[in-house]
Amino acid sequence: GSQVPSDEKFAKARVWEDRDKGSEEDERALNGQLATLRGRRGLGDKKRIMVVVGGNKMVRKTLTKQGFVETGQPEDANTFEVKWTLAHSDINFAQVLPNQLVNHWEKSSVELGAKVGMHRNLRALKWFDKVDMDS
Repeated sequence: GSQVPSDEKFAKARVWEDRDKGSEEDERALNGQLATLRGRRGLGDKKRIMVVVGGNKMVRKTLTKQGFVETGQPEDANTFEVKWTLAHSDINFAQVLPNQLVNHWEKSSVELGAKVGMHRNLRALKWFDKVDMDS
């Protein structure tokens, strides 16, 4: 059966949630970088910044409809609110601020962070837990 998480587990989850939000200092730093970039590129104050690496046409189109703009300048690659890449290696996790959103997890690998790896691992479950993915 399912187990109800303990208060301790909820407390740990809240700590991780708070960590991911970042500090007020991180938020001010990112907002300052974004304001500088918007001013330098002649963008409006409300424009949200995205970086899309690779041929992600649908992602780019969807984010654009949501009000994001892309500067397309290499020097702006670390100033963003959302960064979407094909490759895990396109993200410098040491420079990502907690308030920035990226589409890869820092310590994931192709085995979990890519659809092909996840598919392979789900198929392999039948060898460990007698799980049939096709049922």
